[in-house]
Amino acid sequence: MFSIGFGFLRRTILTSAPDVVQGIIGRLLSHARRTQAQAVIPIANLAATYLEALTGPTERRLFALRCRTFNFILKELSIPPAKKPYATAHHSWEAIRTLLQFSSTLEKPLIVERESYRGIRRVLLALQKSPGERDTTTTLKKTWPPYRLPRNGLEEAMEADEYYSRTVKAGLMMQDSGYAKEEFDIATDILGGLGPDGSPTIQTRANYPVRNGSDQSIWAAQIRATRSAEEAWQAFQHPPQPGMAPQTEVFHEMILKALANIVDPHHDNLPGDGRETFSHDTLNFSEFERARLAPPKVLQLTRHMEQSGVRLDERCLNVLLLRSASLDEAVEYVQRSSLSKTQQATVDCALRGTDVAFNSVADQIKEISQGTLLAVIRLFCRTRPGYGMSSRTIERAMRVARLGWTAAGCSNPAPWEFILEALARSRVLACGGDPQQNSQRALLLAGHVMKEAEASCGLTLHMLSSFARVTQKVLHTRLDGLLESLTGGTAHGDDAALLSFFTSRPRALRRLSLRLGVFHTFRAFAEPLLDETVVAPLRRAVVEAGQRDRWLYWPSDDEVATFTQSDVSGRLGRLQDFVQLVAREREDCGGDGGALLEYRRELRPGADAVAQAEERASWRYVCRDEVEWRQTEGEKSRHRVVQGMRV
Repeated sequence: MFSIGFGFLRRTILTSAPDVVQGIIGRLLSHARRTQAQAVIPIANLAATYLEALTGPTERRLFALRCRTFNFILKELSIPPAKKPYATAHHSWEAIRTLLQFSSTLEKPLIVERESYRGIRRVLLALQKSPGERDTTTTLKKTWPPYRLPRNGLEEAMEADEYYSRTVKAGLMMQDSGYAKEEFDIATDILGGLGPDGSPTIQTRANYPVRNGSDQSIWAAQIRATRSAEEAWQAFQHPPQPGMAPQTEVFHEMILKALANIVDPHHDNLPGDGRETFSHDTLNFSEFERARLAPPKVLQLTRHMEQSGVRLDERCLNVLLLRSASLDEAVEYVQRSSLSKTQQATVDCALRGTDVAFNSVADQIKEISQGTLLAVIRLFCRTRPGYGMSSRTIERAMRVARLGWTAAGCSNPAPWEFILEALARSRVLACGGDPQQNSQRALLLAGHVMKEAEASCGLTLHMLSSFARVTQKVLHTRLDGLLESLTGGTAHGDDAALLSFFTSRPRALRRLSLRLGVFHTFRAFAEPLLDETVVAPLRRAVVEAGQRDRWLYWPSDDEVATFTQSDVSGRLGRLQDFVQLVAREREDCGGDGGALLEYRRELRPGADAVAQAEERASWRYVCRDEVEWRQTEGEKSRHRVVQGMRV
């Protein structure tokens, strides 16, 4: 989208004043962050071209104009997008490098201001570790502080600053430029792998917000730049300044560390690559020492917060709501939050109240922040039978979304996406009936959600994907009935009757044939199971209609084979083999298809029926009421077939 009219935009920028250019580029970058993150790179190239073509009355004035525009663009490039800030950080870094390379080509390099340095470090902090940084992380000791363990004499002779991360090195360059480090810069160093006293920490990938630093931010960074909850608890108990009392920011990082999952041992993640924690080495510790180092549970932390006079802010509350094991636990967190008493009662009623009680607080739902309401919706969407929740919680989530977003005129699709994703899960409890009723109820709810979403914010690709999976679940629950009609029912007679009806309307049949390949499909999957007395009249009707309309014709056997082989997944070919197998069994034995009974017995709910037919097609079946021994070609073992069941 950015390529359209880009030449005109380039000419406009090159002939505009610096203030106008800053406004244009700022809006372009803002739009790129929302829609197309990689577009920041051509925008940075355009900015470099403008800076090169910029002129001024004097050299001094030109240098000042370039520096001001240069730093403005650097700060804009350092702002992360709201969606996927980590995945798109390398685009921002590539754009920043473009401007820095341009500056280095000038006779007098442009001045990088303090905030620009901070923005650059913020982008570096969100990047994945470089190969050198990953290698350094693997040499850290398991003790704390995690000093580097030299592996040979060359590494032992090297200075410690040679192993600093790019974030820390950028901070040293900032100091060399004359900018003293403040609390925010020290916290960035800690996340970059360097403690305030020069000792190492764990280099941590973070999307750290640019705000006024404080001792609390340094303390919170020390808790986050650890490998396990035990190390984080030790950092929590040792504040930067003696006598400091932890505030919300510190408690938030400790809660996140306590809630973090243990890293998958088969994954190649290193400490600091994500929120996952690593197991603490307590092999040589006594039981008393392990108990002393063990961090408290989350509920104990929230009680400690309450005793310290610190209430859960919105950010902490939303995290705890997402990870609550039950509705009662979620309500306990709400009661310890900074919400007013009225708002607490409203959220409590939304979580646990009856429909009548919920209706009484419907107007007050709009006063709750959308972040908290979204956490409530996501908690509702965790509706599985094992949670012991009501089967109507997803309907309650839809009502909360309707009140918090649709009624407020908000176009954010997030709540509808989460609800549809929950309905698409394989074991969602949409109602208390059997699986087929449950899937049909989920499809009905998904249809209502799609209607609401289309009216309020428009449909997204994620919504369409989830709705397709809901539909697929319903199809799987009906496969048994459809397979039964494949041999014993009237489905194929109905197909033949429908085609006979269409042959009398050639124009409609032409459209149907061109779009769906209906005759090829009929010949491949229905004709083998029908008598010639049914197929022959239909074939004659199509041939006669083809004399009047050259678009209509009865496909040959070769054309039908080409049609089934055109499916790159091979599923049409496997289904055709299965249909022909059933037809042969019916013709040989005169039964109703013992192969179908065997096929249905092995069918698993939610499995790919066509894919399973490939294995079934290699078996030798017998019809119902016939008992004999057969040997499978693949397994070279004998099976006794009794009434169509392989034993």
